Amino acid sequence: MKQIFTSIIIIALLIIFGYLILQKKLDISLNEKLVNTKSSNTTQSPEESNFPPSQRSIDGFFIGQHISVVTNIFGEPDHPDQIINKEEGELVYTYWLDEKVKDPTFLVFGVYNPESGIIADIQLTGDKSDKETFLGLKLGDSKEKVISILGNPSKIELGTRNGDFYIYNDRNYSVQLSKEGKLFSIKISTLRGFTENIEIGDFIKNFTDVLNTNDINKISEFLMPEVEVYVKDKVLQITKRFLDELFDLNSEIMKYLLFAENSVKNILNNYKGEIDMQLRITDKGPTGYVYKFTASKVLEEIFVIEHAGKWRVYEIKYRNSNLNTNDTLTIENINTDKVSKCLKLLEKVNLTSITENKWEAFEISEINGIPVSINNLGVKTFQEVIQKRKDIQVNYGPFLMEKTEKKGGKFIQETNQELIKCAQDKIIISIWQPI
Repeated sequence: MKQIFTSIIIIALLIIFGYLILQKKLDISLNEKLVNTKSSNTTQSPEESNFPPSQRSIDGFFIGQHISVVTNIFGEPDHPDQIINKEEGELVYTYWLDEKVKDPTFLVFGVYNPESGIIADIQLTGDKSDKETFLGLKLGDSKEKVISILGNPSKIELGTRNGDFYIYNDRNYSVQLSKEGKLFSIKISTLRGFTENIEIGDFIKNFTDVLNTNDINKISEFLMPEVEVYVKDKVLQITKRFLDELFDLNSEIMKYLLFAENSVKNILNNYKGEIDMQLRITDKGPTGYVYKFTASKVLEEIFVIEHAGKWRVYEIKYRNSNLNTNDTLTIENINTDKVSKCLKLLEKVNLTSITENKWEAFEISEINGIPVSINNLGVKTFQEVIQKRKDIQVNYGPFLMEKTEKKGGKFIQETNQELIKCAQDKIIISIWQPI
């Protein structure tokens, strides 16, 4: 009887064990099915996929470079239709790369702000090209090769004359295929496909680390394609394709970045003093942060701005430079936390109904080391400088209480008494995005 009972127990345990194994297999199968279902309905971001994220260059030219780099290489346009005022305030430069053939390949450069001269988008168009110009692709490549490198498009816009447009969400590039299914055009732009309002982090440490690698490609990611170095009586600028300049051993800019005894690399590695970080807003230039090296006898400052999804070096100034900085102000005690009383009020009164543009707000307590008040003339100068910019949404302070209802619109007076009271000892600035 005891043996029978033991056998029954063993059989029961085997049945329970087998059930648990089967249940686990069912759970695993169900989980796999759920995962597969979720994957098939989720659009992956470029960073999560195996396909290239947004790009900054075509044929060696970078968005963010000055149009003068193009004219240095191709010359000034000599055809009436090479420069087109596509829309008010925008110039489009067109260059044919080989006018001798029947259907020449051409490059188009869009400059949205003629005053700055900065290239905002680049497009390469033609039936075929002899060299790879974009992520291993060249004009004339097959549809299959395009998809193998870029992936399936997020949507296809039907074209009329030259074929269909392949659009990639969350990426700044698009391509056009001819009616024969060949790559006909490639375009990149600064207006989409890049993360905005990113944290700046410990930029100087990160910049120093990348300079220490001596890896030109990595270093290029920390530089604006329009980077300038101010030294002695010279302004060193990029004069050719961006990477061509950086790989040129005779480049003056690279000399001061890496190779000279007083190179930025050597100075940053040996610097032991304090670094003063300040917000910089000027009349016409970009907004960003300036790092002042107060204890250095050689390096005065490094100015960085946000561009194409990353903070990048825009200007480097040595102390023996004759650069005129009278158009800049020392701005201190900057608050961007929207839970502050004034910024919460700003959001409630003016910003909650505005959805067409993103915005970034600043609350400033000191100008030139002096608290903001009606008696600080630096505040008056600062607000007058801000008034000239086209990307300002609100400009509140002791001297001016103005706002705009759309980017580039006319300033109108703020009448909310709570905001007026809030801005008596603060400057409140809100900037339309992107800058």
